Amino acid sequence: MSDESKSQETQSVDHSRRSMIRKMAVVMASLPLVPLLGACTQKSGTGESGGGNAAAPAAPQTPAAAAAEKPVDPDTDTIAKSLGYVADANQVDTAKFPTRKGEAGAKQFCRTCSYYTAKDDKWGHCQVIQSGLVASGGWCNSWNLKGA
Repeated sequence: MSDESKSQETQSVDHSRRSMIRKMAVVMASLPLVPLLGACTQKSGTGESGGGNAAAPAAPQTPAAAAAEKPVDPDTDTIAKSLGYVADANQVDTAKFPTRKGEAGAKQFCRTCSYYTAKDDKWGHCQVIQSGLVASGGWCNSWNLKGA
């Protein structure tokens, strides 16, 4: 193979690579616009075509986001299990977790922890156990007084 034919082959490969990269960049840049296209082609809640005034459809939840809206299972969640998480703080094994003992321990609940953010009266999100919702009346060994 001559140097000239190698050079032509390299140029054609480089050209197709450049073209592909440009096309990929256009596709990636336009991805955020996809939900807006759906809003322009459907009327809210009816499935009919038309109306550009319809609200944008809710983004589909990822499996991780959907799981984060379900209660944590301390039997299968390794982080929750290692921290001794229980949905009912009165069920804590105080022999294994002595910080839950006594008057100070009796005030330890997820709802009084600095890592907890309430979703409603019974459930919330934890910055430590992030795989799902934790009970407001729950407890784990990473408990830290809110506002301290």
